[in-house]
Amino acid sequence: MKDDHIQKPVEPEDDGEIVLWDDVLVEESDEEAGDTHGERDEDSSEDNEEAIEEGNWWRKEEVQRNMVERHKYERITSQPHERTLRRWRNQEEEHRAHVAGMGNIETMFRRMAEKRKESVDENQLPVIETLTYESKDEKRKRKMKEDLAMLEKMLKSKRCEVTGEDRERHEMIRDFMKLKLKDWETSRKKCAHKVAQGRGKGGWVERGLLCWVRGWQDKKIVERSKRGRHSKLISWLEDERVAIKVRNWVKEKGEEVTSQTLSAAFGEILKEVENATEVEKLVEETFERVRDEEVERTEKGYTRKESLQARTAREWLNKMGYRWKSIKKGIYIDGHEREDVVQYRSKFLDRWYEMQPYVREWEEVKEEVEGEVRVTGLRKKEKTILNATEIILVTHDESTFSANDGRRSCWVKEGESILRPKGRGRGIMVSGFLTGSGRLRVRDEVTDDELLREGVERDPTVYFQYGDKGEGYWKGEDMVQQVLDKAIPVFEKEYGKDCKACFLFDNSSNHGVFAEDALIAERMNLKFGGKQPLMRDGWYEVGTDLGVVRVPQRMWFEDSDGKVTPKGIKQVLMERGIWREGLKLECKEKWKDAEGKEHTRRSCGKGVRDCCARRLMANQQDFLEQKGMLEEEVHKRGHLVLFFPKFHCECNWIEYFWGDAKRRTREQCDYSWDGLKRTVPRVLESTDEIRISRWFKKSARIIEAYREGIAYGTEEFRERCYKSHRRVKARDI
Repeated sequence: MKDDHIQKPVEPEDDGEIVLWDDVLVEESDEEAGDTHGERDEDSSEDNEEAIEEGNWWRKEEVQRNMVERHKYERITSQPHERTLRRWRNQEEEHRAHVAGMGNIETMFRRMAEKRKESVDENQLPVIETLTYESKDEKRKRKMKEDLAMLEKMLKSKRCEVTGEDRERHEMIRDFMKLKLKDWETSRKKCAHKVAQGRGKGGWVERGLLCWVRGWQDKKIVERSKRGRHSKLISWLEDERVAIKVRNWVKEKGEEVTSQTLSAAFGEILKEVENATEVEKLVEETFERVRDEEVERTEKGYTRKESLQARTAREWLNKMGYRWKSIKKGIYIDGHEREDVVQYRSKFLDRWYEMQPYVREWEEVKEEVEGEVRVTGLRKKEKTILNATEIILVTHDESTFSANDGRRSCWVKEGESILRPKGRGRGIMVSGFLTGSGRLRVRDEVTDDELLREGVERDPTVYFQYGDKGEGYWKGEDMVQQVLDKAIPVFEKEYGKDCKACFLFDNSSNHGVFAEDALIAERMNLKFGGKQPLMRDGWYEVGTDLGVVRVPQRMWFEDSDGKVTPKGIKQVLMERGIWREGLKLECKEKWKDAEGKEHTRRSCGKGVRDCCARRLMANQQDFLEQKGMLEEEVHKRGHLVLFFPKFHCECNWIEYFWGDAKRRTREQCDYSWDGLKRTVPRVLESTDEIRISRWFKKSARIIEAYREGIAYGTEEFRERCYKSHRRVKARDI
């Protein structure tokens, strides 16, 4: 009975949780826990027995209380249990992982389990990584830096479509974030106040700026400006008829367009829209809807102004995709994909790739110099050409250099400026030739005496002083003379007569000039005689029993006295049996300019071949096959001619040559005529042949991209043609 009243000592509770890292660890921890509990049970039972034997029954509660306190003290002062240590480590690692953004707890346990598998010793606990704690301010700073970098990249991009008031808002957000990052302790209100004050804005913008910044940081969206977008004010640009007329007017005026001229001409544009009955028929359903909307707007008091301010005109031009910028030379994108240009480009590509099996190619010579592999020169690439003449590609172009064309930018101390001569000064036009391996010239191994005996120059480049005070202006006849008298003799001396040159020219009117006796319908009158040239014989085809026969036709009369009189268009067409009564010489229409003066211009219908006598004559096969004087003369010498497509200067590798030469000439400019005459030849002659070869390969890759149907300027085009913005592809090095 006495034993029934003895209460067993209370075992101290262990708050540790068992984490199943490994079966071995769990078993070991259980054994250690069992040993510890066994010892504690034995101690407690001995104390109870001593208390019972001594008969101190009244002290049983005190003994038990002391025992519990002693165990608590031991737990606090002694080394914590291994399970407790493990739990603390897990909690600490979980906390750090959560703070550092490592993901949820399941992801953390998965990573720790993967580390445990990689551990050599199974009993070794995973090493806890030291993670840096990131405070809230540090997080906000990092986020703001990322948002600022994204905003600056967008504003610097050439494709940025944000303009006007909206662009100013973006710039204010950029200034706000820069100011805040510079002095983080400054409040957001003070930063917004400084930015708004610096732009001359008031309290409304200051308060709105805080919302715009928050919108950019959260959603990367900035609220658009509502200036000029009042709910009761309707824009004329929303009317499809007006929008079409405005676009056509801007295209017609070209570079004469300004916001002032557009605002002044807007009234006339509206009058044309009101009288555009043909357009109204095409979009009758749309107009009915527009009329209904107009009635509704009138009833609600909505208005639409009939005048246009210059500021509104600028906004319209921006919406239609126009940008105010300085005019620079470059690719004329407006005509780059024009229908007729694309058709000719297809023919050019076909001829280009027909020649490729016979075109000579060069490869770079690499040697080890001072422990580094360097390109030291070029050599002919081995290529098997069976029963055909080897072709050398020779490209041509002209460029101008001015005496006062110096550096475009330089470092200038604040408050000071650099005085330069007014105007561009006197200039030199250079007409030169390049091959795929350098400039077209006779190599230095050939002596000057030998060249003098044969009447051949070493370099066919022509330096021409243009302008009224110079040698005049470069004409098509001068171009033909340079090719025949200089370029072809130099080519045949350098490469021999066993090779054939293919001269490549840009598609300009100067290179397409015709001979005096060429078959050109524009030079002919309707009747015989008059001021029209004596043309070479033409021909036309006639169907017979034996097939189609080409019949020659003389383009002039000869009387009994031997006097020669040119035939007119009417006589030539009558002899060919295609004259039609009532044909006029050409189609004309009257039109008025901006000042109200009447003019007359040709107005032949597109796609019509026989609307007038001149159009019918020009579409005859012998007239269509007429070639320019340059092409005819080069073919007579046994060489080939090919013209680049219009607006495709990127296909001509000499353009890169001119760009490099102009840059180096500007660096050496001394703003004198004598200095220009010394600098230009020296710069051209010092251009490395390896660089010219790489420019040629770059143009060849661009031509290849066009053949594959890749559009210019796309991401695929850049990846196809460039390895980076400064290097050529590795396969071409």
